[in-house]
Amino acid sequence: MKLRQSLFLLVVLLVLVGLYGALQYGRRHQAEQAEVSKQVFSFAPENVQRLSITRIGEVPAVAERVSAEEWRIMEPNPTIVPFHLMWNRVATHLAGLANEHTVLESPADLAPYGLDTPALEVDAALADGTGIHVRFGALEPTGRYRYARLDDGNMFLVRKDVFFELDRALNDLRHRYLVANREVPLAQLEFAWIWTDPPVDKDGRRIETGQEAIAIKVERADASAPWRVISPYEALARHEKVEALASALQFALCKDFIDAPENLSDYGLQPARARITFKDAGAGEERTVLLGKADDSPDKAGLFVKLDGQDAVLVIDAPLLSLLPASTTEWRDLRLLTGRVSDIKELTYTRGDTRMVLAKDTEGGWHLTEPVLEATNEFAVNAFLRFIKEVEGKDFVEDAAAQDRLKNPEVRISLLSDNDAASEILLAPADTAGAWYARQDSGGIVSLDGVAVNMLLISPDTFQSLELLRFVKGGVRELQLTFEGREYRIARRHDVWTATAPEGFQVGNQADVETLLDTVCPLNAISIIEDTGGDAAVFGLETPVFSLTLFLGGAEGPPQEELSLDIGAVCPDNSSERFARSSARSGIFTISQEVMDKIREALRGFK
Repeated sequence: MKLRQSLFLLVVLLVLVGLYGALQYGRRHQAEQAEVSKQVFSFAPENVQRLSITRIGEVPAVAERVSAEEWRIMEPNPTIVPFHLMWNRVATHLAGLANEHTVLESPADLAPYGLDTPALEVDAALADGTGIHVRFGALEPTGRYRYARLDDGNMFLVRKDVFFELDRALNDLRHRYLVANREVPLAQLEFAWIWTDPPVDKDGRRIETGQEAIAIKVERADASAPWRVISPYEALARHEKVEALASALQFALCKDFIDAPENLSDYGLQPARARITFKDAGAGEERTVLLGKADDSPDKAGLFVKLDGQDAVLVIDAPLLSLLPASTTEWRDLRLLTGRVSDIKELTYTRGDTRMVLAKDTEGGWHLTEPVLEATNEFAVNAFLRFIKEVEGKDFVEDAAAQDRLKNPEVRISLLSDNDAASEILLAPADTAGAWYARQDSGGIVSLDGVAVNMLLISPDTFQSLELLRFVKGGVRELQLTFEGREYRIARRHDVWTATAPEGFQVGNQADVETLLDTVCPLNAISIIEDTGGDAAVFGLETPVFSLTLFLGGAEGPPQEELSLDIGAVCPDNSSERFARSSARSGIFTISQEVMDKIREALRGFK
């Protein structure tokens, strides 16, 4: 193709593209003009200074604009807090109201169109003093539009979705949450029960109806900081319990409202059952909510509450009651370790002559560094640290006897944190059998008993690994075993187990050998025999019931490692256990009889 022809085609293409763009622009412009021509009003939404929304069968909801984004409700109750976003949304859709089709210029009879008793009436006052009154009637036959009329003018159709945006109930137009800003976590809480019974004399003092009990107050520096009790005592708070109540308050949704109630007693609010005062970390606004009785009606189950400054009773979800503290000490942290395990780098446990040191390595793993054991059970180490963090006292103890006992504790757990700050957890027995006192790392004293105490009274054996045998099964090149007085030797040849002794013995089932290896790897003991007396015959280990020797390494050359296992007699005081020993560990152990049963099953085919 010649250059002149190519240029000609390019020019034609550009002209066509230009014509197509102009056509599309024209269509868009025409559509925009059509939409503009439908507009009933020409004012901007921010020019709406007052709105009145009257739904059929309901009292008008009236509000005035106080700023570009905020409104103030005037009717039916000036104490109602407005939902500013929804009032702005109504103003926006009113300003953009469109006439989809003019039906009649001046209808004589409004009843056929539902305009004699409108479904909705919207009145607005603009910044220039202009007043607007729009009535909305029934749906037209297609169900896509509603009849509407501006003042006494023409009757026209509006889209159904636009009517929906204007048809707002009072509950849609009011703030329905207890907090001002749900996006900002609470920073402070104060709670107190209120005496609702007749006046009484108790513990030498007079308690009047409506009188508050001692309030408990908690606060935190920010959303990531822990909660602390600051009154009536100072201590670290139980974070999970306080946070549960704070979250319930922050996200509580008011399901119903009773405006201007005649008698607060009907809702258990005169006097109220309890008071909660809270503050959010953003606005710093303090609010008080009074808690009444539960609303047990089937369709409105919840809890009656009242926000200070509002002439209304609110209904929220009843589960809030289950999160309230029964006493002033319930929010106090009862855990022995109130700090974080992740902040500790060394723990020293001292009990009598026993001294153990747990240290954290550079990768965050914990190890017993003193005393040095033949094999350390890292799972037991981590379980002990986790238990110290999770164990809780039964209650707080304030008497002097507990403090005296803890001056000479039986157990001292010294903690050293990453920033070299030191703290201690102390344990001492109380006068009552099985009862103990414990001093938290924060200094508080709590009571302990039962399993909690037993788990804290440890020895080096607690961290002694009970693993007798472990190896890489794929690295076993040969095994020798003695069972029922006969010795067997089996070697791996080209990944197949082959019998080498005794003469005439063959491996009938490869799975039997694999089952045998699975049974003894890993092999964990049940206990360690402390005093063996040096006589293996006592444990049936001089002539074992079962002996196994494993030769590990490559197929060529001498074995790189040998491991052996002997299983002896049944324990005389426990028939479900047998004595055993391994070349991988020194000493004599007990293992489950189930291990021997599995070995017998695996060797059943050995002939």
